[in-house]
Amino acid sequence: MTKQTKLIIVCASAAIVVGALVWWLFATPGNKVRIGEKIHLLKETTVQMRLKVIARSDGSAQVAVKFFDVDGKAVGRCEQQYSGGRITLRFMDVEIDGRHIYFPYEMTQPSQTDTLRLQLQQYYVNNGFPMVYDTHTGDALLRDEIGVLYQNTLTLKRKKLEALYGCTAHIVEATLGEPMERVNYSVIAKADGGIEFGN
Repeated sequence: MTKQTKLIIVCASAAIVVGALVWWLFATPGNKVRIGEKIHLLKETTVQMRLKVIARSDGSAQVAVKFFDVDGKAVGRCEQQYSGGRITLRFMDVEIDGRHIYFPYEMTQPSQTDTLRLQLQQYYVNNGFPMVYDTHTGDALLRDEIGVLYQNTLTLKRKKLEALYGCTAHIVEATLGEPMERVNYSVIAKADGGIEFGN
């Protein structure tokens, strides 16, 4: 048996052990209760995003989006040009025991032309974790479980979400009327349900 073959066998064995451990930690019936017990630790409201039209020209607009963690620290940014007008944000919404977890999903225009369609996860996800739920002052276990929850919600694996957490995910939308130039619009996620815009 060559060294390379031995290395492959060792790596494969390690992957199986780690996979089994992750499954045991997050898929056993007791863990379905665990996230429900921790979910109340989420802040009532968080500003996940801020939008600002930074320039307009020739009927189009340049919009900048910043993403923030639970403690208000910037964790991502992007810019996109679009034809102007209203902006719709779509979120993957998971409800557990009456508490909502929102993952920004897409930014679009509510029009037939739909000149704006931007996938948002790439700007706030780091190593598979949704940084809009990162915090240095919260519960580490809840943070870990939100990471696993996000991975299953990302692909909207409803049956797996039902098995793991007793819940399902669905898409919710929030539409902002044509934003004024150079005005910051906060996107506020409410743990008891709802997405709101504020200044």
